[in-house]
Amino acid sequence: LKKQDLDVRQSKLVEASVVEARWAAILVVLKERALAVPDRLAPEVTALTDERQVRDVLRREVHALLRTLSQEVRHAH
Repeated sequence: LKKQDLDVRQSKLVEASVVEARWAAILVVLKERALAVPDRLAPEVTALTDERQVRDVLRREVHALLRTLSQEVRHAH
């Protein structure tokens, strides 16, 4: 138990409740961003007639979501 206390103080261990809270916050950000995709992209893809263009717009948005998730995880440390 003393080693665990020392590891916590030296930031080698993190309490489960802290990890759970941080991941919950990350998932809220991801959920909000994902739910905003249809409203954000609908006007843009409505005008497109080429499947490749639609795919590119969707791919760009997925990459943006993944970058956001990556940044949130990086800032969680």
